[in-house]
Amino acid sequence: MRYYILMLALATSLFASTIEMYGVAHLSGDSIDNGQNRVFKIASNSSRLGIRGDYDISNGMKILMQYESGVDLTGQGTDDGNGGQTSAGNTLFTRTRVSFIGIESKFGTIKAGVLSVNDRWMYDYNLFADQVGDLGNIWGKSSTFINRANDMVMYALPEIVKGLDIDVSYLTDLSDKYAYATINDAKEITGVLLKVDYKINGFKFGVGYLDISNDYDQPAPSDLALTASYTGESYSVGAGYLQSKNSSSIEQTHDSFMLGGSYNYKDFVAKTQYSSVSDNAHSGSSSMIALGVDYKLNKDALVYLAYASTNNGDTAVYKANNYGHGKSAYGTPNPGDDPSALSIGLVYKFSGTIYKK
Repeated sequence: MRYYILMLALATSLFASTIEMYGVAHLSGDSIDNGQNRVFKIASNSSRLGIRGDYDISNGMKILMQYESGVDLTGQGTDDGNGGQTSAGNTLFTRTRVSFIGIESKFGTIKAGVLSVNDRWMYDYNLFADQVGDLGNIWGKSSTFINRANDMVMYALPEIVKGLDIDVSYLTDLSDKYAYATINDAKEITGVLLKVDYKINGFKFGVGYLDISNDYDQPAPSDLALTASYTGESYSVGAGYLQSKNSSSIEQTHDSFMLGGSYNYKDFVAKTQYSSVSDNAHSGSSSMIALGVDYKLNKDALVYLAYASTNNGDTAVYKANNYGHGKSAYGTPNPGDDPSALSIGLVYKFSGTIYKK
């Protein structure tokens, strides 16, 4: 896999105007309590390596490309926050992340490939992204739970109003996301996604909508997300609402909420985030509280301490270390148990131009 990525970069450099290599290395030591037992594990958390570039054609038109793969710094090749494949171990690269080819012009941008779905609103305001306490632990499990989709096409409108971004996507094949689907049976599972964001004077407002249809006579899942946040010089606050219908192939509605805030003091960031979900029966409801402190070593690196705890209803099995975070299997509770996790981690982000024409 590593040689494949390098060969792609070399081949593309023959044509591209600029090629950049980038990545995230994120490792943590986690004390995980699944409600019955406590274990300590080293986790790789959505670490990744990617290459992106562009090629100017003419008249403001350019070709865009990106290849991105999950990386497991523990070498197990699975349960690394990337949704990686199951392997026998000793595997560095795991699952394909956002990867595409596209065209940008004054008429907008078109991308095709592996693109984000639910992640589009789960990371609008998520103070514990890829850490224990990630908002996806609640919003991801209670929704259609399609963080990224293969064979997806997106069209982003050109900027009509300053700060306003609008895009619409077509998910051409979701048969790998649902257990009732049968490969090559001529039946389809497709989806349409709409995302609208508006930023002005530190405020950010987001609307996301996903509608999935199928030929299997199954309930049609859908998500509606509303988010809002404000970022000032030394603090931020954010809130969100998500309504998910028929996410588990049964006629059921989940209503989820989020509220969070952070305060910066020099190189320290103190943060807290609360999220909750309720269903029709309420026995599957849950809530999660997360507390943490980040310390910025420099503009590219930070260390953090984070704690998250869930409060599950009688039949709920929500985790504190599931979405975007490695070793999530060790946090799996029995129905009604209340898992928690304490984590200390290091995150390093890097990028650099490897070719420029």
